[in-house]
Amino acid sequence: VLVEVARMSASAGDESLVKLSARDEKFVSKRARSEPLDEPAYDLELVPAVRDSTVLVESCLLRVTDRDAWKGALTELLLLCNEAAWRAARRDEARAAKRSAVMLHAAPPEAKPLVLEYILDRIDTDEPLCGYQLRTRAEGWLQGFVTFTAFTTWQTFFRWDSLDPRAGITLDDLEAHAVDADGSLAAALEECDRFGDPDGCGVVWPRVAEITLLGALSCGAQLLQLAIDELTALDQY
Repeated sequence: VLVEVARMSASAGDESLVKLSARDEKFVSKRARSEPLDEPAYDLELVPAVRDSTVLVESCLLRVTDRDAWKGALTELLLLCNEAAWRAARRDEARAAKRSAVMLHAAPPEAKPLVLEYILDRIDTDEPLCGYQLRTRAEGWLQGFVTFTAFTTWQTFFRWDSLDPRAGITLDDLEAHAVDADGSLAAALEECDRFGDPDGCGVVWPRVAEITLLGALSCGAQLLQLAIDELTALDQY
């Protein structure tokens, strides 16, 4: 079955037809109606940043694997990411001001570093869904979160290849970041076992873990390391 969709051609200025297969139709994003989201009962601007010396005195760490618990914290996750972006922009602005006699204004951060739809998609589809939340001990305010799962893709044709130009690794990346420059890491990942169906539950790479969500107020590195330590201890990945 083919579905014909009318489209205006910007270059030619005329109407043309795009034919989509029934399989293509399944991959058209359609968000199901959900219940209205409740705003947190506190202002994220008031949440204190985590201090290393008192992290487990003033904060409590929760391991969360219940999907409904993550969905219940959805607006907190979103607003915490927004607040973290604004705080980072203010720090950048303060550092720039110290280096220059002229007052410089940092570029405004992304309004939503992690969009609501992406967060909800990960909570809905990640299997297994594991992660941590760090909250203030006194008030229960969210200070950071991380989730991780087995890597899964719904692409029919997918391969690990760091040397392909389409991977988007630039010369600047090679100079500034740790990069799979010789392609050996990608080659090892490509050799990993996988199973599944891209038209169904997805193709799962059970030996490859993925950090799916991460947001934090000065505790991102600690939460990321906590997730890596757990994944390493599992001896599954």
